[in-house]
Amino acid sequence: MGTLRLAIFIAFNLFLALNSFAQKEANIWYFGNGAGLDFNSSSAVVLTDGQTQALGSACMSDSNGNLLFYSDGITVWNRNHTVMQNGMGLLAGLDLEYSGQFVIAIPKPNSLNIYYIFTSDHTFGLRYSEIDMSLDNGFGAITNIKNVYLSPANTTISAVHHANGQDIWVLTHGWANTEFYSILVTSSGVITTPVTSYGYPLTSYWYGVLKFSPNGQKLVTMGDETSVALFNFDNTTGLVSDPLKINLGVSFGLLGAEFSPSGNVLYISGSFYNSNFTYNLWQFDLTATNISSSKVIISSAIESQWVYQMQLAPDQKIYAAGSASTGYISTINFPEIIGTACNFETQGIYLNGGNAGDALPQFIQSYFYVNIETENVCYGEPTQFQFNSSKSYDSLLWDFGDGYTSTDEKPLHTYNNVGDYTVTLTGTSGLKTTTATKVLTIYEKPIAYPVADQILCAQKETEVFYDLSTHAPTVLNGQDPNIFKLTYYLKTEGEPDFELPFPPGDIPIAEIRTNNNVGIFNIKINIRNINHPECEDSVVFNIHLTAIPNPSQTIVDLNSCDNLSVGTDSDGFVLFNLTQKETEILNGELPNDFDIKYFKDADLSNEIILPSQYQNTASNETIYVEISNKIHPECKATTSFKIKVFALPTVLEQVDLKQCDDDVDGFSLFNLNEIIDEITPNAINEIVTFHETEADAISGTFPIANVTAYKNETVSFDTLWARIENSSGCFKTSQVDLTVTTTQIPGTFLREYYACDAMENGIAAFDFSIVNGEILDMFPSGQELVINYYRNEADALSETNPIADISNYSNIGYPYNQDIYVRVDSKIDNDCIGLGSHIKLHVEPLPEFNIETPQIVCSSDPLFTVILDPLEADPLETFTYSWMLNGIEIATSPTLTVSTPGTYSIALTKTNGTGCSNSKEVFVNASETADITLTDVVIVDLSENNSITIKNPSSLGNGDYWFALESTNGLISYPYQDEPIFENLKSGIYTLFVEDKKGCGLVTLPISVIGYPKFFTPNNDGVNDTWHIQGINAFIQSQTNIYIFDRYGKLLKQLNPNENGWDGTYNGYALTTDDYWFKLSLQDGRTVMGHFALKR
Repeated sequence: MGTLRLAIFIAFNLFLALNSFAQKEANIWYFGNGAGLDFNSSSAVVLTDGQTQALGSACMSDSNGNLLFYSDGITVWNRNHTVMQNGMGLLAGLDLEYSGQFVIAIPKPNSLNIYYIFTSDHTFGLRYSEIDMSLDNGFGAITNIKNVYLSPANTTISAVHHANGQDIWVLTHGWANTEFYSILVTSSGVITTPVTSYGYPLTSYWYGVLKFSPNGQKLVTMGDETSVALFNFDNTTGLVSDPLKINLGVSFGLLGAEFSPSGNVLYISGSFYNSNFTYNLWQFDLTATNISSSKVIISSAIESQWVYQMQLAPDQKIYAAGSASTGYISTINFPEIIGTACNFETQGIYLNGGNAGDALPQFIQSYFYVNIETENVCYGEPTQFQFNSSKSYDSLLWDFGDGYTSTDEKPLHTYNNVGDYTVTLTGTSGLKTTTATKVLTIYEKPIAYPVADQILCAQKETEVFYDLSTHAPTVLNGQDPNIFKLTYYLKTEGEPDFELPFPPGDIPIAEIRTNNNVGIFNIKINIRNINHPECEDSVVFNIHLTAIPNPSQTIVDLNSCDNLSVGTDSDGFVLFNLTQKETEILNGELPNDFDIKYFKDADLSNEIILPSQYQNTASNETIYVEISNKIHPECKATTSFKIKVFALPTVLEQVDLKQCDDDVDGFSLFNLNEIIDEITPNAINEIVTFHETEADAISGTFPIANVTAYKNETVSFDTLWARIENSSGCFKTSQVDLTVTTTQIPGTFLREYYACDAMENGIAAFDFSIVNGEILDMFPSGQELVINYYRNEADALSETNPIADISNYSNIGYPYNQDIYVRVDSKIDNDCIGLGSHIKLHVEPLPEFNIETPQIVCSSDPLFTVILDPLEADPLETFTYSWMLNGIEIATSPTLTVSTPGTYSIALTKTNGTGCSNSKEVFVNASETADITLTDVVIVDLSENNSITIKNPSSLGNGDYWFALESTNGLISYPYQDEPIFENLKSGIYTLFVEDKKGCGLVTLPISVIGYPKFFTPNNDGVNDTWHIQGINAFIQSQTNIYIFDRYGKLLKQLNPNENGWDGTYNGYALTTDDYWFKLSLQDGRTVMGHFALKR
């Protein structure tokens, strides 16, 4: 019996080892912001129809890779991307920004329809909800088993299969403690009592990462500030044990972690601060004796570019989210390979508008476990096969997929062709036989063809670039560059004696850069199969570096203005000393190391023999230069520069400028710009400055600052020099002679104009064109004069900004008063005949006054009047007055008494001769006393809500009325109000007040609100001793009759409005407590019946 049980146990465990944990349950991913991947094809296909907008997610497909549902930890969507029934309100909400491992989907073992979603949160703990896929017509729904609490938790979950291959462990870590909690999911459901283990305290790191290795034997999470913690996991008992710290060497924050499919390689992503935030992706070899020392930095970036959460995928690649791949998802294409050859790609797959964010979906890690391992899959070399299991077995049979088999435990097999092969392993233990398969790809191995040593001429002490990729065609020798990738290295042997931009060794480079001009580079070129980098070959060659010059390629042009060194200063030929460019040509090189030659042609065939005295052959000419190494003339370089001859400006050597005198002292202000167009015909393209001496003009120093108002320094005459410089910097000078002509218009000539300030801003329009004829009449006939008018003296002197239209001029900029300057010039010699302020403009303010408007008259009182009285701002001013109504003047008095409404206007006109007038309107409105009767009032009485309402207040008269109400006894009073309604009134007699707000009178109206008491108490205490109808008296409703009956209809009493009321007796006898009835016949024709109570 014991032997049989052992055989069964061995067979069962062999079955677990050979059996694959998953078919295609992890083939559909939805994550991040609208991102998704489909792994049902040979390569990942991008999906864009997902609904997730969160950091993390969980997805579940069936065994054929068809999507069932997915969730962001709060909401669950079905395969149609609509919210699943009861699929909202899962409890993974508080910590979404800190972790992407807060949700995972788990199938119930041996069930076709039941699944569980586990969520974690440091507030809500670890919880699960049940999904039944048979509900909602096969789209699934969350049952009433929802958000069931299991244990405390931080924000991380991971899951792996039990050792029995059927059940599933779900693991989380407690918050602010050292405890791990393992929850077992079996065919019976979720076992709610956790298995508790102890690790490191994560009080400072309650968010972060928790990952199983695919084989379920290892677990990684945060250790402390400088390490991660690697644990052993017993997938039989669910216990976590044997913590091992893996030191990263810096104080960091853990962002992501993932194992390779075999579990032998660990990847960690994290951030640390070193003058700025740095984000690294580290790799560790878990088979190494010292795991911490096996650390390799796969990627490093600063600030906002990082690798965040990572997830192993069905294609055996590791995918990574993070801002380093915004719009993309990063990939580690060969995660089993140690070093950078694992091939990390920041932009691995473009997500077609989706964004991975910081996290990816997570799955049961054992879905990605591969138990058939292979080593060396390069064509032409033997491949090693190994069954990855610690379980015992009776026999193994390997089928290599090419017709060959083996029964070895670790067979070697060489394939005859490249391609994909399905390897089948059949294991036998006792009577149990099971199989496992793996698709194996045999990759073509490249050949690195030799490269001859190279001689490189390099510039001395200048960075030299040598593109190593130029040797790619030689190394490939016809091999497909789309299959084979070349990588270039500095050979490790014989470290060179010059500085490199990176240390020597197996560090890939794309080019050679060095600041030395001698030395030998030992280069290794590696050729690898892109799809499997381990299939490789290499070749080594040397690059010999020899110094060449590094001449400047941006030599400044050698320019000269035309001069008399050859011919004239206008023929375009001069002598050049080309050697003055040698320092610039050598660009820091030593002259003794190089030879310099000058040539007229680019072919360097026409050498210039005497470069220090070279006569140009064209105004714009290129000089070609060859600089060669004196020791190795073949290491040489060329450059060139231009020589240019620029023409001098064309100018008049002497000009005259005349100006008018504004008085009789012989000095005046000159606008020197007036003479520029006479000096040079090309002033628009030249710079013209004026100087007081010829020496200053030649040197270009001390230019005259104010050229538009230059004052001559000697009486009547002065001499200046103009410097005219063209765009090439070449200049000539011109002598400018200044002459002042002294004449004057008579100072007694003055004309003043007045205008009213209609716009009230001090600006008005003036017509002083008549002055033009008056000025012309002052001078003898036959003069050719030009008369201009200016807003100020400066403009008049500089002859700038003349007034264009003197018949319609506005004094803008000079409010209220302005002096107009007149300038009279001769057309013949520009001599000034007259210049001065001979016109004065005055803008007279309009009369300023105020008058009250609107005002009121009472149309109901023909004797009522108002006085319209304007209030003048200046009581000392005198005006004439004009009162208008309907366009007709009705009065000229200072005030006006009116009794009728209308729109009146008053105009005040100044009497100072200016005739400036100002007018304003006065609105006189009518009002009157109200005319109201009872027909204008609606009375609601004998009700629970008695009210008085004025039907149409506007019909009461042409006034603005308000209303008040008061009872006749003065006990009830409603103050004045605008609303014509009074509600909730007690019964009784009231007085209604209607008053005109404008003061045109008050009217009153008595109002009766009829009612009756509900009970009375005739006990002679002075309170409620009698009963009577309220709101009537001898004057109001006086013809009203009241009849009182007992409950049997017997008439007990008849009352009239003048009586005091019924005292509760009949024929002198006091009646008993009871209900009594009454009938009311009102004078207004209404009949009312009711009842009341007599209480004793």
